[in-house]
Amino acid sequence: MAHTRRLRHDDGSFELPEPIRHHILSFLKPKESAKLSLLSKGWLTTWRTRPNLHFEYDEDESGSDDRQALERRRDSFINCINTTLMRYRENKYGIDSLKLMVYNEDFPSLKPDHVKTWLGIAAENGVKGLEISLKCDSYHPKLARTIFEATSLVELYLSEKIYMKHKMIKIIRCHDLRKLCLNKVGLDEVMLQRIMSSCPSIEFLEIIQCLGIENIEVTKLQKLKQCSIVLWKIGNVEVEAPNLEDFSYGTCVPAMPASYLLSEEEEQPLPCLQVSRCKNLRKLSLDNIGITDEFFSGIAEDFQHLEELKIRYCYGLQTVRISSQSIKLINLEFRKEGGLKEAQIDVPSIVRFEYRGNFIPLLSFAPPSGPWVSYIELSWQNRNILETSCFSELKELLMKLNLSEISLRIIFPKNVEGFVEDQIRNKAIYPLPQVQTLSISFDKANCLDVAYSVLDGIFWTCRPKTIVQHSCQDLDSHKDASDLLNVFFQMLMLRRNHLYGNFQQTKFWQEDLKDVKLGMFKEGQRVQLPRLSDWEAFSKVITAEGRSLYVVFELEWEYFMIR
Repeated sequence: MAHTRRLRHDDGSFELPEPIRHHILSFLKPKESAKLSLLSKGWLTTWRTRPNLHFEYDEDESGSDDRQALERRRDSFINCINTTLMRYRENKYGIDSLKLMVYNEDFPSLKPDHVKTWLGIAAENGVKGLEISLKCDSYHPKLARTIFEATSLVELYLSEKIYMKHKMIKIIRCHDLRKLCLNKVGLDEVMLQRIMSSCPSIEFLEIIQCLGIENIEVTKLQKLKQCSIVLWKIGNVEVEAPNLEDFSYGTCVPAMPASYLLSEEEEQPLPCLQVSRCKNLRKLSLDNIGITDEFFSGIAEDFQHLEELKIRYCYGLQTVRISSQSIKLINLEFRKEGGLKEAQIDVPSIVRFEYRGNFIPLLSFAPPSGPWVSYIELSWQNRNILETSCFSELKELLMKLNLSEISLRIIFPKNVEGFVEDQIRNKAIYPLPQVQTLSISFDKANCLDVAYSVLDGIFWTCRPKTIVQHSCQDLDSHKDASDLLNVFFQMLMLRRNHLYGNFQQTKFWQEDLKDVKLGMFKEGQRVQLPRLSDWEAFSKVITAEGRSLYVVFELEWEYFMIR
């Protein structure tokens, strides 16, 4: 009881220990933490001695065009940082982290000497984490020397208008650096190699769109666990890290069209990507780079613990074979010009397969050892005419995935001229693959005149258990979503109703469709629906429930493929 009384104020409230209050402030934005300091003298003292400092300037938030008012606001921002850091220097308050974020491109009153002084004080007071992001166009600070002299530094994040050239830095003292993130900074390859040589304890490395970097060699970081590289243009990358667990590499340039690879004279050289001695690699992601089929030939031996493989918009691939005992997730995403024709997948431990693209390559799967799910997303937005071959290829793919629980999403074009139904007969050819969830999107209302034919094509291809329409939350403002739901409602819910005759004649799939149940979900909870007899009543229910819901048509079929 005595200890409790020492923590209790006269008004009956309890005083939290200062380390806990510091911890609470670390989760708040600068304005929120400043407001909290007004609660009591104790909170004011906590705020004035907080070890995590965050200074953020965004002129767009002011909402003022008054030039003098903006200048006063800028001066106030600089004076606030000066006053705060001088107090920390005089009282020797420890600084765990310092964040300086300036989003304004025009800030002439912010001088390089200001930031250099602030970083110097932070280094003197034992700063462990620095996050500096400066977007000022008129600001070209030579801050690298001050930053890398901070011996206590453990985490460093630099972004935007910061330039680091090897001639500017003679000594690097932050040998205990564990996390390094460089985003759109000016950096040459010599400087990058010097940093990695001087900071062998780096565990997390991120190099994103840095000017001056075309080739990267990461071979001296024995403790590296996670590495992410995004280059402005295609370059050579070599990674050798025995403890690396997560590696991603991509570029900002568009994927090279297949037409560039037609002849030796026109063929563009593929960049060199070498990932070796990474026995602990568990996640590999390649985005918008050139690789060859041979890259996957030794994947099982080179990455014996690989669990996730993601390949997005990579060119140079023709026929690949992915064979691995450890992979559990495969994510493929390609455009037609990417060149991929065939993928043979032999991964018995797979639990999830994903494919996104505007075409369907030839895919084959070895039987997995356990249950798995698949997600297919097709963007047919570049097709003005939907031919029956589209649905034939889709059906073939779904047949190969039928041992998995399939989710299918199809995005149809903006301007569909028609739909060719020459091979779709009056009844489906069994067996048909079963799809767990189906989602359909039309970009424009002028597609809706072929929506009925499109649904015929889908039902000719597969038997979906549920059709999920998340777009219904936009019914109030998007007529397209409302019209598409109207199509589903009329075709499915009223298929035996005389009103159906106003739309189309009886379809082959109606004989197989035993029952349809309509469900609506709001914030993950099913909404109780009254008995609905027409579209007008249904749309009123949706409008009354608000916009945070989606509609599910639950279909019960007479026939489908038996697994």
